[in-house]
Amino acid sequence: MGLTLIPSLLLISLVVWIAGYIIYQIYFHPLSKYPGPFVSKLTSFNRAYHAWKGDIHLHLWVLHEKYGPIVRLSPNMLIFNTLESANDIYLKGANVGKGEEYNRLNRKATNIMTLVDDKEYHTRRRQLYPAFSDKALRGYEHRILGHVRQFCTLLYPRHLGQNEDKEKGEWGPAMKMSDWCSYLTFDIMADIIFGAKHDLLNDDTHRSIIGDIEESNVRTTVLMQIPWLYLGRMDRKLFPESIKSRIRYLKLVDKMVSNHVQGKMEQKEGTIFSLLSQGEQKLRDADLHSEATHLTIAGYDTTATALCAVVFYLSISPHAYNRLAAEIRSQFNHADEIRLGSRLSSCEYLRACVDEALRMSPSVATCLARVVRPGGQTIDGHFIPAGCGVGTGIYPLQHNAKYFPRPHDFLPERFLPDSDMFSPEQVRVTQAAYNAFSRGPRTCIGKPIAYAELMVTIASLILMYDFKTADGADGELGGGNLLGEAGRTNPREFQLFDRVSYDSEHAQAHEQLTQRPHEAKFSHELIGGAAAYEAMKAYEEHEARNGKVDEHAKAKEVVAGLIGAFVDREVETKGLDFIDRQKAKHHAQQEAERGMAQSGRW
Repeated sequence: MGLTLIPSLLLISLVVWIAGYIIYQIYFHPLSKYPGPFVSKLTSFNRAYHAWKGDIHLHLWVLHEKYGPIVRLSPNMLIFNTLESANDIYLKGANVGKGEEYNRLNRKATNIMTLVDDKEYHTRRRQLYPAFSDKALRGYEHRILGHVRQFCTLLYPRHLGQNEDKEKGEWGPAMKMSDWCSYLTFDIMADIIFGAKHDLLNDDTHRSIIGDIEESNVRTTVLMQIPWLYLGRMDRKLFPESIKSRIRYLKLVDKMVSNHVQGKMEQKEGTIFSLLSQGEQKLRDADLHSEATHLTIAGYDTTATALCAVVFYLSISPHAYNRLAAEIRSQFNHADEIRLGSRLSSCEYLRACVDEALRMSPSVATCLARVVRPGGQTIDGHFIPAGCGVGTGIYPLQHNAKYFPRPHDFLPERFLPDSDMFSPEQVRVTQAAYNAFSRGPRTCIGKPIAYAELMVTIASLILMYDFKTADGADGELGGGNLLGEAGRTNPREFQLFDRVSYDSEHAQAHEQLTQRPHEAKFSHELIGGAAAYEAMKAYEEHEARNGKVDEHAKAKEVVAGLIGAFVDREVETKGLDFIDRQKAKHHAQQEAERGMAQSGRW
């Protein structure tokens, strides 16, 4: 009889334990007073789900929009959305550190991203510094310039459709710039790290590595949120393709390391690998291998995302494109003149365009999680006890209207000291809150190289070509959809699919180029597409003030006042017609769903 009671007792014990856990998490946990979704108070699965989807950065933004600047993201973690919190968490002296989950990213040794111990981290950063100094960057310059010029040269015949008889000045066919940006930045990183010449720009033999890295990081992203999936190696069963992809790209990196060590690289001197393997600060072999792997992946993909984002925003922002074209084309006469130095650094609007693209679509968009150490830490006026996870999301912070007015609009002027659109105080606040490369002692060590690649590439593209979004359906790729998920409804915002680990994937973006030196012309199709989102906002504002709008004429005045000289009457009408179609489509969808619900089919 006693044995038959055991299952019942076990079941009762389980129910009591679950009830106790729920009551504790909701009412007695140190973080119980902070708002957040009910499920997030009990489990991290919601967080892991959005990490798997690649939209955790948007999930954080949505939570802040609903619950405010402090949100309980999971049972033991808070996320913040203030400049003060970013300083309290990431600047020197904060009583926080990286959690043990970062050790899950290690392969055979640690690297600068996965090191948890602060002393070890600072030692490693000093060891890496010679490879990221200004002197080292000047040594990499010829490698960067060589690949950028090859990239720009290759674009022209491809956009002519390989038709050499096609007249200069004609728009070429659409090109998937997201892929080409990845090929360029991978070639650059493989060259400056190892002296390797994989030439993804010309040869498709190794292009599959781009997809392998992206697929591999799906698994790593989820494991960072739910580390116990490592138990029993459940991750191998859940993410078999990610495992295979990881093995493939690590083999390629291992080969580059081996070739460099064996002296098979033609130009290995002056590379990051050679600088780190010599001198008093040289790394041991295992750490050197780990750093090289991390830098290859992190360096290529984050820069590719940023480069594609800049091209996307310029292609849909005539005011920014024209101003940047005027700046670059007055500063340089030939692509060979574009190189690192004072002339390129003097292009303030170019730097502002890069910063604004990284603000709207940061390559690392989620929050960089930290754990409060014994003794606790005060964050934005709130005392957080030891053992709790904390972080400030980069994407939400950089879309906070308190620091970035009109946060969903591409406005490089917000970064200019002499801006005619923003006050000096607004510019100061914007620059203080800008967090694309993180901040404090763990700020991105590769920042100078990333800016060098971006500035040189964008300046060269603007000097040599005009470009625009592709005509037709291809031109809609890259941005959000008016009927999309929360956070993905802005057609004028470059979409990210955030992967925690080494990189951040990005949406596809198709552009068309033409070789038209010193001209900046835009078709009605481009302007009409760019105006659609602004026309929608004006249309909705008019409705809110005056009731339902029955005729386009009633809204045209509002639209014309908002968009100004960029939009003529034809484009206004196109924008408003576009909104009518979207509203009708959305209404029809709602009616269909309502009918199905009433008929009991759901």
